[in-house]
Amino acid sequence: MSLRHRKEKTMTTTEPGPAVAAAEAVYYPQPPTICRMVHYVSYGTPNAEYTSECRAAVVTEVLNPGDATLGETVGLCVLNPTGVFFNRTIAHDEQRSPGSWHWPH
Repeated sequence: MSLRHRKEKTMTTTEPGPAVAAAEAVYYPQPPTICRMVHYVSYGTPNAEYTSECRAAVVTEVLNPGDATLGETVGLCVLNPTGVFFNRTIAHDEQRSPGSWHWPH
């Protein structure tokens, strides 16, 4: 199953002319796997010189796969504009809290 399925939705308008079609992405949960691209949420700096941002990341390991009590904890290679860093214990959080990973939207 692919990460993203699209369904077409027709949007109508009161103005004369053709209707506009828009794609609405629908995301389905799936287990993380090695080499999958995800987003890592950076912490930012304490004095807010840099804010928390989503960064591209590659899953390097899956810790305790299938263990519902620990959630989807993975190791990541995070790709920053100024370099890369590795972290072995990043928790999954679709609410995008700093220091977590989520599926790209």
